[in-house]
Amino acid sequence: MPFWNFKRVIKNQGENDEGKEVIELRIEGDIVDDDRVWLYEWFEEPCTSPNTFREELKQYEGETLEVIINSYGGDVFAAASIYDDLKRRRGKTMGVVSGKAMSAASVILMGCEYIKMSPTAILMIHDPLTYLGWGSLSDFKQTVNVLETVKDTILNAYELRTKRSRNELSDMMTIEKYMSAQESVKLNFADEVLFTEGQTVLNSGFSFDRGAILNSVKPTIEHLKNLSEMKSKATKNLEIERLELELTLM
Repeated sequence: MPFWNFKRVIKNQGENDEGKEVIELRIEGDIVDDDRVWLYEWFEEPCTSPNTFREELKQYEGETLEVIINSYGGDVFAAASIYDDLKRRRGKTMGVVSGKAMSAASVILMGCEYIKMSPTAILMIHDPLTYLGWGSLSDFKQTVNVLETVKDTILNAYELRTKRSRNELSDMMTIEKYMSAQESVKLNFADEVLFTEGQTVLNSGFSFDRGAILNSVKPTIEHLKNLSEMKSKATKNLEIERLELELTLM
């Protein structure tokens, strides 16, 4: 199942406006790279490959696109590919955060020209993560080098969008920055808070506390943890079966 959905809709721009046709793109669920799609399909979890996404996006070239994001994120390389697709396309591209745009999902959001956030939405940025259970000293050094390079590429997107200093953005990623809609506008990650027409949007000074966030989404995190363990076990079982088959054929 894809984590995205394109739909042609009519949006009213004003009280006396007859409405304008736009392409509504909803991005939800995990963002995964092409070579991991089979695993998500096996467990019937929402996902897609950037290549499939790109082919469908081409059908709406030149039209107004509204990208509605509600995602915890996922693979940074897949997100970077989708970011490029959104930046390269012809036609206006508007972003809307409904619920959350965290981690890699925030990178996709940066590909939009104009960004709106629901007053209840959260934007989160952080340093890239990876897993290295074992390896030599050179393996660990290479992993650090890769993570630093990946962080630089993410910073490029944030810097281009916000026009804030690279050092400031890097520090925000390091502390794992959670932002309310108001703070996102103040820091130039977004342009507008939804449903506040005619009101002055002020930064409340409120920034989400990581501990509070983790407590409030604990059931979701537990679900993701269990899913990750199931996928890991399934992958190991497949590897064992493949090895047994190879040994049988030898």
